[in-house]
Order: sequence, then structure tokens, then C-alpha cells
Amino acid sequence: MIRLFRIAWPLWLWSTLAWSGTLGRKPYLQDVHSDRAVIAWTTVDAAGDGEVRFSADGARWTRVASTSTLMTPDQTGLSAPFYQHRANLTGLAAGTSYFYRVFLDGQDALPSVPQTDMTLRTPTAAESFRFLVVGDSGDGAAEQNDVAYRMFQDPGALLLHVGDLAYDSGTFLELESYYFSTDWPLMRHIPFFPAPGNHDYYFRYGAAYRSSHVVPIQGVPRDGQGRYYSFDWSNVHFVSLDTNEPFQQALEGKGAMLEWLDADLAATRQPWRIVYFHHIPFPTSAHRDDATCAQVLQYLTPILERHQVHIVFGGHEHVYQRTKPRRNGQFLDVPVPATPPNGTIYITTGGGGSRAYPAGNDSFITASAGVSHYLRVVVEGVVLTVTAFDRSGIVLDRFQMSVAPVIDSGAITDSASGGRSLAPGGLITVYGANLAPGDATAAALPWPSTLGGVSATASGQPVPLLFVSRGQINAQLPFDVSPTATLEVSTPSGKGAEPMRVADAAPAIFRVPTQQGLAPAIVHLDGTLVTSSAPAAAGEWVSVYLTGLGAVAPPITAGRAAPALPLARATAAVRVTVGGAAAEVSFSGLTPGLSGLYQINLKVPAALPAGPQPLQITAAGLTDTVRLELP
Repeated sequence: MIRLFRIAWPLWLWSTLAWSGTLGRKPYLQDVHSDRAVIAWTTVDAAGDGEVRFSADGARWTRVASTSTLMTPDQTGLSAPFYQHRANLTGLAAGTSYFYRVFLDGQDALPSVPQTDMTLRTPTAAESFRFLVVGDSGDGAAEQNDVAYRMFQDPGALLLHVGDLAYDSGTFLELESYYFSTDWPLMRHIPFFPAPGNHDYYFRYGAAYRSSHVVPIQGVPRDGQGRYYSFDWSNVHFVSLDTNEPFQQALEGKGAMLEWLDADLAATRQPWRIVYFHHIPFPTSAHRDDATCAQVLQYLTPILERHQVHIVFGGHEHVYQRTKPRRNGQFLDVPVPATPPNGTIYITTGGGGSRAYPAGNDSFITASAGVSHYLRVVVEGVVLTVTAFDRSGIVLDRFQMSVAPVIDSGAITDSASGGRSLAPGGLITVYGANLAPGDATAAALPWPSTLGGVSATASGQPVPLLFVSRGQINAQLPFDVSPTATLEVSTPSGKGAEPMRVADAAPAIFRVPTQQGLAPAIVHLDGTLVTSSAPAAAGEWVSVYLTGLGAVAPPITAGRAAPALPLARATAAVRVTVGGAAAEVSFSGLTPGLSGLYQINLKVPAALPAGPQPLQITAAGLTDTVRLELP
């Protein structure tokens, strides 16, 4: 096995290199975006005048001076000071490769390194790309060097590190010896985007980790900057979390990381959402009883699954492990990669080179291996492929995912009661995954057939949309929809379809929330809700609001406001009973000024027993029943 040449910087070296501007840590890429990047390095004992020169063609070069920060022995635990340099490259062009060189005091800091070995590339908004994932790597063992060599032979556009960069305590010296020196052949070409592990926190709460990395800070609360962050690369939204101090502070109500995460995931419109951190929620080996892992499961996974995060990468356990897709707190028995998983997949990738643990075989695990490894992830539009390789290059696991919309089976319901009986012109709710890039609500009537990048059809007819989100769509069925229609949802990421049965009429009474729970949408003539404290009297006229009464006359177009003159009356015969007694009906049809909302005006029969009585509405052979509160 050919191994990388790794320089372990012994402690005495930091005090013996005393020339002005002497290079310590070699230049490495940080915080690369489509229009900017950071080049970082260190000098020993003296700062020197640092400069980066970069060029897209190797002929015309732009110069950027670096800034330097003195790192004293009191801060670092080393015997001599050093300087952390950073050069901010701005005005870069998306999708462009650049050469770069670092100069110290006017001299090339690495004259023996070929120009082709010092490059960076900026991403574009919609390119296919690949990235690497690794974790728990830094202890200097042969396994770490083997994994680093494999990744060097299999480079991507960027690398995610899920923590424990340097054992045992995440000191400056350990980072230099077991992270920067080992991985520099990759770091000079691609940016590393890390998440801190517990070992990275042992030295002064992650001081070496934070001062050595430049990560995105846009939108991150000040106390969390350098610890957790998010960024976009092509069509993927990445989120790096710190499951150490910021997570614990959030649980104690003293930190904002979980609130920030919720808002960040809600705001992104990228089709792919990937989150990574160190403490995994489903340990199956050495950390089964880890309290932080249990807290991650309890408090973090609900946020991730609510926002339909596709993949979660973690470390901590020195194994490879892939779970079944999980949604709403339940693992799904669905074939992957045969179909889109419609849930979050949790991958443990703590095999970057430190001592491997025995792999678990719990029922929610679909693949596992207790060996050193890394991951290659390829993103090609709406398809993502994950491959796990061991230290010898042997494939441990491979699977694919898609972000095409998925409508849950049997999950097209009426919007009033949640029933599965549907009718033309009725309001419906559709549940699934990847149904929209994000939340969007129709601003006014008429409702659009395209909303937030989403459109839908039923029997080939456009479906007016009221609200769309990743997991839910509220819409109105067309009035001319066929009895055996197929609902098709189209997004920028693909199409999803689900058959549905449509009756001539399917009455479904709305339920509205009250302090006592859900109450049927039955109102007095003054518009107040009929409740146990404001019951309906015998002989009183009340209105019931519902959906699903079907066709109306004169006919109107779905999504448009119902007229007041003439009223749009339901063509289906409607029968209403209260406590078994027939109720007089003066009107059944669409509520004027609204779309898809029907109302029935009825007179409460006399001589009914006191207390709540069943109110039944029947049309086209289908019935919905609620309680009508009587005195």
C-alpha cells in the first residue's frame, strides 16, 4: 500500500524555526463559494508579509494580502508563538478553476510544488458534483493514512468531516500532526467543511478547532459562529451542527442552535438537504448508552424529519452504518434504492482511521461494517448516490436516492375531516415528501395552478393550489375531474403521482380548534360558533361549513370565488338530520366570495332531547356526522 507522506510536527520544531515569515502549516482551502474563497496557512515565530496570487489562466494574476493573527503559547499550549494567516479571495467566477500561490516576504512559500498542484474550483448553481465524507480520523494510525490516500485518489469538490479531527484532545499540536499534515494533499485542492466532535472540544472548548478553520457565518447567531453553520453547493443545502456545547446550551434554553436550525431548514429552497454532526442518534456499538446521543434522538431528529432532511451524516461510533428511512419518528420498510425512500436516512461514518468498533445489527440497520472507511457521494440533479469504501478501496455499501416528489399511498384526503372520500370541486390535502422546494401560499383568488415552483393536475386538468410545502399540499379538485383520476404533482425535481377515487359528492364538515378541542364548523346567524356554552336552539337557523358537495349550478371554474348572484347551488340532493329528525334546508352550495367552501343553511328541528345530538349530512350516498350542541 502506497501511503501519503505525513509530516508530524514535533513540539520542539515550533521553537527552532525562527526566520521571518517561515511557513509552518501549508496553505489550505476554506469556505469556498461560487464567488469567493479563503486561503489559510501559518508562519512560525514571525508573521512576515503574506500574499496570495491567483489566476484563472496562469498568465494574469491577482494579488491579495493576507491578515495574520498572533497565537501565543498561553492560547495554544505550544512553547513558541505562531501566526495564523488568512487571505480572502473575492470576485471569483462561478464554475471556474483557479491557480493560486502563497508568497511570504515576496518569495514563493512553496517553490518546489508545481503550479498544477495548487488549485481551487468554485461551484455553480446547478452542476453535478461529488463530495467526500469522513469522520473520527485523527490518531496517526496506519488506517488513517490508508483512508487519506484513498480519498486523495478519489477527490471530490469538497469534504465533510463529522468530527474528532485529532485525538485525543484536539490540541494545536495534534491537529497539526494528525489532520493538516495528513490531509494536506487534499486540502490544497478542495475545501474541508468540518463539524466538531467531542475530542475536538477537550482542549479549551474547541479552541484549536475554531481558530484553525474558516466556516460560513452568514445568518448564524454571534455565539454560534465558528461552531455551526450552513451553506449551499450546487443544488444541495448543507448544515453542520455542533452537538457539544451549543447543543447542550440550546437544551438548557441558553443557546439558539436548534431555533436557528429550524429556521434555516425552513428557509432553504434547495432540493437536497443534508445535515451532519458528530453525536449520532442511533448508536449500536460502543456508545449505546451515550447521553448526548439520546438527547440528539429526542430533540434533534424531530426537527430534521419535519423538514424532510434527506441524509444525516454522523460519527462518534467508529463504524459504517446506514439506517432504514425514518419519518415522523418511525422507520419505514421501503425498498432502497428501488424507490425514493420518502424519509431521512441516518449514516454513521466514524471510520476515518481510528480504532474501529464492532458493527451493530439492530433491526433498523440496512448496512453496517466495523472497518475504517470513507464515503463518496455523487449528486446528479435529482439523483444522489452514496458509496462507502473501506481502506483498501473495496465497496462496503452503495445506494441511491431521489428528490422527485412522492405522494404517500392513500394520503389524498378532504381538507375538512381528513377522510378519503373526495368529490369534484372539493378541497383536498395531499401528504408526501419532496412535494415542493419550500412553503408557499396563494396570495389571493383565483388560486394559481402553479405555486412556489409546483403544479398539479387531476385527469389532466390543472389543480388550483392554495398552499404547498415539502410534506403537504392544499388544493381544490377541478369540477370536471373523472371518477378514477390520477393526481400528478410536478416540481423542479421531477413528478409524482397517486390514483384517487372521486364520488359525485362526499360531504365533509370542517372542524375548528377551540379551547375544548375541535368543534364542528356550525355557526349562529351572527357568525359565532355553536358550542356547549352557546348551543343552538330549536327552530333556530344555523349554517354548516363543509366541502365535497360536488357540482354546482350555474357551473364555475375551480379556484375562483363563488358568486353571490346568482348563488352557486349544489346539484346533488342533500339530506340533513339532527337527532334522527329531518332538518329543513334553505340553501346548499358554495359560500359566496370563497373557493371550494360549501355551506348548508338549516333549521334546527323542534322537540329534540336536550344535550348534543348527531347532525348528519348525506349526499350521493355518503354521510358525515358531527355533534350539534343543544341546550
